[in-house]
Amino acid sequence: MISKKQNIVLTVGIIVIVATVIYINTISSFNLIKPLDGVDNMTYEKYENAIFTYEIIRYPSHVNVTQHYFNDTIIIGIMNDPDNLGFGIVPAGSGGRRFIKIENDDPVKARIKTVVFGNISEFITISYSDFILDANESKNYAVGLQTNENTIQGNYTGEIDLIVIKPKYKNLEPLLSVI
Repeated sequence: MISKKQNIVLTVGIIVIVATVIYINTISSFNLIKPLDGVDNMTYEKYENAIFTYEIIRYPSHVNVTQHYFNDTIIIGIMNDPDNLGFGIVPAGSGGRRFIKIENDDPVKARIKTVVFGNISEFITISYSDFILDANESKNYAVGLQTNENTIQGNYTGEIDLIVIKPKYKNLEPLLSVI
């Protein structure tokens, strides 16, 4: 017969073991999240561990910052390719916005994280950089770029990674809030 004290110790032990496995799986999986060299087109990668599925969608991003003179005609670059988060040509002191629509068609919730790499990252803001998307839900969010008047002219490049983390089983959804 197991005493109440032994039952508590056993329960705590199981919780510690499960938490350790989750932590190790999560940490080892996040080593996958680093920039690729020279992303020219949107790329998609998928990884799995014992608990989660990780989808990484990598978007190239770039901007050409130019000098702005008052009353000058400015030619700006406009991108309408949904797989490209490029901002074209932007005068110093101005910016632009692009939009990402993400859909979760699966029957489980997903954690969405957005990470920006490269020298463009200092100019990028993201309206929702870390959130949970319910099952069968979609969301639009903005990726903004803002330069200041002192921004040095030139090309700035980088990568904007959208990381989608889904539990393999619905009963593991509560773990999304701790990773």
